[in-house]
Amino acid sequence: MSTSSCQNEQYDREKLKAEREEEVYKKSKEFLRIVAVNLCIPEGVSGQFDTAFNVDRQKCIARAMKELGEELLDENFTQTP
Repeated sequence: MSTSSCQNEQYDREKLKAEREEEVYKKSKEFLRIVAVNLCIPEGVSGQFDTAFNVDRQKCIARAMKELGEELLDENFTQTP
């Protein structure tokens, strides 16, 4: 039994979509890692306060990113704050 061209087209479309989503995921993760690492560098007066009070910037940033991720995945999320 042969498959129709419509079925092949649908499969190709789903495969391309999955590949593109994976590419967007990887690039986004790489970008966000760079941003988070740079935010962890204690600079200026606020950096001095963070160092003096032993503020774990990485932990704070990770928590914020986690919460933001949950908000973005929420079905009720709207693009305007």
